Amino acid sequence: MKKEDILAKSRQENQGRPDERELVAKGKAARVSMLVGAVICFVLYIVCGKVLNRKDVSYAAWMIYSAMLGSNDFALYKHLKDAQHLVTGILYLATAVIMLFLFIVSVI
Repeated sequence: MKKEDILAKSRQENQGRPDERELVAKGKAARVSMLVGAVICFVLYIVCGKVLNRKDVSYAAWMIYSAMLGSNDFALYKHLKDAQHLVTGILYLATAVIMLFLFIVSVI
């Protein structure tokens, strides 16, 4: 086979699939967005929890963030079958449940 034929066949087989560069970029974007979420939760913790004495907002933010991280790890476990992702997903989910409990207690 000629080089052009091989390239044409490869393009046809991979049509519609994301390339590796795109997948890496999406992974990096997801990590950056998670970091931004952590920074926002920390700022809410300082401003609402310490300055305004409104711990309920801080608990709600950490609950949402923990649920996001847990669901991310569960999705990674589903696709990669890496037990580490299952364990961290369970820990993040437990953290989200604890923050939900603290949120409810602080509101009541």
